[in-house]
Amino acid sequence: MTEKHLLIFTIGPVQSFIAEARRTRDLFVGSQLLVELTRAAAYAVDRMQGVEWVYPSHVDQDSLPNRFVAYVPADRVEQVREAAEKAVEDTWAKYADNARKELSKFAPREDKTWKEIWKRQIATFPEVHWTVCRPPSSEQAARLLGGKAPGGHAARHIIASLALNARKGMRQFEHTTEHGEKDTLSGVREPLHTGKLNAKSYWSQVAEGLKNDGNPSLVRPEGRERLDALGAVKRFIPPYNFPEAEKFPSTSSVAAADFRRRIKGNPAAEKALEEHGQEVRKLGIFKPGDGFAAEEIGLAGWEYDGDLLYDSTFTPQALVDDCGLLNVREQDLESARKSLGELYSAANCRPSTYYAILMMDADGMSDKIADCQSLEEHQKISRALSEFAGLVKEIVERQFAGRVIYAGGDDVLALLPVADALPSAAALRGAFRQVLGELLPEATISAGIALVHHRHPLDSALRAAREAQYAAKQIEGKDALCVYALKRSGEPVSVRAKWEYDGIGVVTMIERIRKEFGGPLSSRFAFEVHTEARSLALTRSAHTVPCEALESELRRLLTRHLDPKKVAVSEGEKPGDAVRRVARELAAPLAQLAQALDVHRGNWQKDWCEEHPEHSPDPLDEDYAPQPGALELGKWLLLARFLALGGEE
Repeated sequence: MTEKHLLIFTIGPVQSFIAEARRTRDLFVGSQLLVELTRAAAYAVDRMQGVEWVYPSHVDQDSLPNRFVAYVPADRVEQVREAAEKAVEDTWAKYADNARKELSKFAPREDKTWKEIWKRQIATFPEVHWTVCRPPSSEQAARLLGGKAPGGHAARHIIASLALNARKGMRQFEHTTEHGEKDTLSGVREPLHTGKLNAKSYWSQVAEGLKNDGNPSLVRPEGRERLDALGAVKRFIPPYNFPEAEKFPSTSSVAAADFRRRIKGNPAAEKALEEHGQEVRKLGIFKPGDGFAAEEIGLAGWEYDGDLLYDSTFTPQALVDDCGLLNVREQDLESARKSLGELYSAANCRPSTYYAILMMDADGMSDKIADCQSLEEHQKISRALSEFAGLVKEIVERQFAGRVIYAGGDDVLALLPVADALPSAAALRGAFRQVLGELLPEATISAGIALVHHRHPLDSALRAAREAQYAAKQIEGKDALCVYALKRSGEPVSVRAKWEYDGIGVVTMIERIRKEFGGPLSSRFAFEVHTEARSLALTRSAHTVPCEALESELRRLLTRHLDPKKVAVSEGEKPGDAVRRVARELAAPLAQLAQALDVHRGNWQKDWCEEHPEHSPDPLDEDYAPQPGALELGKWLLLARFLALGGEE
């Protein structure tokens, strides 16, 4: 039998390349480019005889991770590696050339200066790293891994992973000079321009060319958006490469999806939406659609970007910035404002101005894979992760009104309306546990969610989601959730907790309260709980409220803030009795949740004090320290209120 070596092959950088985005289209294309580059390399490897896949389980799944692991014949290692690297190089060159041809349709003629910038920057991407591990002897494995080491596949995978990490840590210092001003996406590279035209003039002409072609929103006008070569590839890659990108929903479309869901089935609102579309058409606005499967997920049909469902869009400057329209007649603008107001009246609501970025990542998956004692065990986990990746799109885009940016196996990035943020995250966690549970009963996944205004800079929003995910990962034992609500005005809300405590699901509880806020429960309830709990925390003398006392106080506040006219009454039940019943039903689990959050606070404080024996943690430092349970509960209730109001005050 031919000896085989273990190959690990990776493509990057991932986070920085994807995050350099002003539009969700940039974000999606950046992700898909990495997937297709990985797929090209994997196909090249797969064509070689004698290759045995470890991870992913197959190369045809919709979304691939940026790395793969396979056993390759020892006598073909160089051939396989070279084929994979060449496939990446050729595929990247093809996509870059396609984007270049598309850009040239609208741009001034290329010259020597332009070509030098393009060639230099295209050559910097992607970064390919790989490592190969031959079968180590038991003595070699013990020496490399220290003491008693696993044998077989486990040893090889651990050694190869360590070698790969070491290789990535060896920075390659290739001297490149990025002259003058920097592009508006990355802020670190020279924007494309010619010898005669500076960047502002060059990109102003590109925007004008796009406007004349009927696509004025692709690049901001008057040179206010200036792209480098990598940004231009993501922005101008033609539709036949990534058809989904053309209709990928904007942040505004995602934020407004729940509004369209409320309109669906309301004849008056549906008619008003159609009439508003007719007024928008008179403005001469491009109709990209939004890529939602509207009928399947219960959204009212809408041909335009979600921006046009917000009254803030209907100003001359906003139409220039968002749609590239420079000469809009005031009477047409006023007609569009009027039709939108009539739509709000017919729907009896407005679209939320916030949307959610969801990031999820399995906890300690690399350690769990390292514990695999056999190749077969590793392959089973790979198949399970591929199955989960396939479920992500079904859940996010069919059960909810979201869109997946990537789902590589044990990590997820998705955009969702705020109303879908928590329940979709909980559904994904449930799917992960169901798929991985039999193989890895202890497998868990954590999530970070950023709730941001639809006009908030996308790179900053992604950074907030990443920070939220990191904060969730700091919770002892993980299997946790963290939410950052970045309000456009007022203080941000930051909460984190485990998914559940003693059978009390945090998401289930907060979703229940959110729905009550949308019905009989006054939003003042959240403020009063938070204020009372904060006052208690400030005394520093009794951070923990007895569960019975807290339940009693919650019951009192709920009774005060539940509207008897709106509480559902059972047969033969008086309104006052119904209010007291609902107050009891809600107060008990809320108090238990606060008690569980107190336990988390206690565990954190114990660890903190062991590391800082001469100090005590400051209970006022809410950005750093977990708060007493009642105060944490108050913050979760403020989040529920924020969700119920769609981010509005």
